Amino acid sequence: MRVRTGKPLPKDTSVLTKKDMTYVKWSPFYERYTQHNVFQKSPKTKLQVLGQPGKVNKKADWGCQIRRYSKLFQGHGVKTTLRVVGSKLKPSMIKSEIIKNLGSSNDYVAVNYYRKAMDQPGGGHISPLGAYHQKTDSVLIMDVTPNKADWVWVKLDRLIKAMATKDTVENRGYLLIGQQFLNT
Repeated sequence: MRVRTGKPLPKDTSVLTKKDMTYVKWSPFYERYTQHNVFQKSPKTKLQVLGQPGKVNKKADWGCQIRRYSKLFQGHGVKTTLRVVGSKLKPSMIKSEIIKNLGSSNDYVAVNYYRKAMDQPGGGHISPLGAYHQKTDSVLIMDVTPNKADWVWVKLDRLIKAMATKDTVENRGYLLIGQQFLNT
């Protein structure tokens, strides 16, 4: 998001130490989001997301639920539309929103789903969607942890069921992210 748009991005300076910089006469740091700086404006720290002990409603609270993920984007000046998948959201409306968003080159969809409902190892997970295939009514999940699952095409109905599962506080869901949602 926002790469080469003229809007400021954080610089990740964690790849080199001060000692490393002794002989460098130019800045090797580029403005980009990385796992080292994206949590600077997050409701949770990187360690909390990775498993540092914490509790919500007497349950272990690690990872990043969809509402907190939305707040992470908002902390970086990006507006999002958050959808928690449950009985109030009709599958036809969910499909329509996701398909419309994926049809625009400057829009993004991030989904929070339960891996086991997709026959994948692990529990809850967040990944972006890359495309929609109308003929098979499938979406491409661009998994961000290749050590657990590859990118995969999945029927949209199956993904909706995997999102309609309980997370720590509420059901999982999805974020609509795009140019029309960016703060100026």
